[in-house]
Amino acid sequence: MGRSNFCGGVLRYCDNYYCMDECFYNYVSVQESLSRRYNAQYLELILKNYNLYVQLFGKEYDFSSQYVIDYWSNSIENVIIQQLKVKNQHKEVIENITNILKEHQVKYWFKIGIKR
Repeated sequence: MGRSNFCGGVLRYCDNYYCMDECFYNYVSVQESLSRRYNAQYLELILKNYNLYVQLFGKEYDFSSQYVIDYWSNSIENVIIQQLKVKNQHKEVIENITNILKEHQVKYWFKIGIKR
């Protein structure tokens, strides 16, 4: 299906359509941005963030769904991949990765994720 056919097909189901002449923001990938900079606590913070979400929204949301498990395990996996690129603090990186992979919740995410 071509792009114009897709848009026409989608717009057929819309009640309203709004087009802007400029975007809200431009994402610029900056090498030293906070999202790319090494932080020894990133892995630990992902787990703490998950636990906080469960504490705040555990009664309203199913945290055992495959989507949720994939989201959090992918977050851990992506940070591990990024951190393995850090060469000047390799010992600390390996230690942090080893520690997070020992966490019960992280083991569970990866165990469930592998079953798919």
